[in-house]
Amino acid sequence: MSLLKKKEKKQELFSKQMAAAFARLNIREINNDTIVFNDGTFASVLALKIPEFIKLSKTEQMKTIAGFRLWLDSLNHPVQICARTVNAGMKDRLMVFRANTEASLKKRKEYKNAMMDFARFYKWFEEYAEKNASQRRLYYVVIPYLPYFRNRKELKKMKRMEEFLEKLNQRTNSSISLLKGARIDAKRLSTNELVNLYSSFLLFSFYNKEGSYDTIEDCIKKWNVEGE
Repeated sequence: MSLLKKKEKKQELFSKQMAAAFARLNIREINNDTIVFNDGTFASVLALKIPEFIKLSKTEQMKTIAGFRLWLDSLNHPVQICARTVNAGMKDRLMVFRANTEASLKKRKEYKNAMMDFARFYKWFEEYAEKNASQRRLYYVVIPYLPYFRNRKELKKMKRMEEFLEKLNQRTNSSISLLKGARIDAKRLSTNELVNLYSSFLLFSFYNKEGSYDTIEDCIKKWNVEGE
């Protein structure tokens, strides 16, 4: 397969994942590292790397607590702090995925070829997941900005989007700077990372060693490319 065709297929898959995330989560668009929801809400997402508190000295622990309190005290807007344990019980999840897929395939009139293809894919997928899945605890901070009226006519205007984005950026950068003082490395997720994150909640996926989510669609694509 040519590099151009591979790129086109990858883009097609990316578009399908975005469409699924948008429809399920009432997202208007994801652009400029920002989520815009259908009700006009803007949001950015920070991925956090938190130090192992127990390994810090007493002085460092006190500085971390003080820095975190300073960040909380600085907030004049709501935030959402989320934690997610990834790749827990992978073997059980794989078994459920296999059972559900096989049950779905058997509903077809002619399913033998499809079952054979799935058996080959599942063998590859099981080995791939075992090599690449990384079990860990992930932390995120969602920072919203609510600039719009809930009137549909107002939502259509969106004339002041640049101004609203700038205000969200100010909130986001302020949190990144203050969290750094608490020894917490906060990174704003890019457009692609946001799509990957939200798609991972809707599709069978696992967190990989590269620091992103491999969805089942991603894995099918990789399997097809490797098989050619």
